[in-house]
Amino acid sequence: MLLHKVSGKVAYAVMSHGRFLGAGERYHPLPWSMLTYDTGKNGYVVPLSKDQLEHAPTLDVADVDDSAWAQEVDSHYGMPGPFI
Repeated sequence: MLLHKVSGKVAYAVMSHGRFLGAGERYHPLPWSMLTYDTGKNGYVVPLSKDQLEHAPTLDVADVDDSAWAQEVDSHYGMPGPFI
């Protein structure tokens, strides 16, 4: 999870997506508001296509404090910023 520094609220969940046996694994931030808890699956689900995930922004620690990065993530998923 990535937290908003000022409010302390969850802004993004981080999902890993990789190749066979974890090789080439990438981390994708997902706006928290996209997640829905599914009791049948005992976990969170997101309405993403394979194409959306493959072209999604990835997480780089250097990017986390960059507001342009956050706007890119939110724009990719068609979501407003987490605290607008």
